[in-house]
Amino acid sequence: MENIAHEYRKNIDQFSDPVIIAQLELLLTYANRYNQRQFITRKRSGHSILERLEALPDKYFNNELVLRDGMPTVQYVASSLNVSAGYLSGLQGQAAC
Repeated sequence: MENIAHEYRKNIDQFSDPVIIAQLELLLTYANRYNQRQFITRKRSGHSILERLEALPDKYFNNELVLRDGMPTVQYVASSLNVSAGYLSGLQGQAAC
């Protein structure tokens, strides 16, 4: 960020735009790298979550919870897996890609 600000403040020449753009591209590449690393971590932990998710319907329907509570909600599934509903949705979004 300091490099971009420095380049922006100094006297403008024919190289100013390409230098600023290159610095912005580098910054965005680092941001993308950080974001993708989060999903790599999620994929590793996603396997154990998937195993527990596969067992969940049997548990739910065998205990006749469906008669009392109806179909399981996202909140129920997330709570049973000890994850947030948002995290579960994020895993689903990654699996769809």
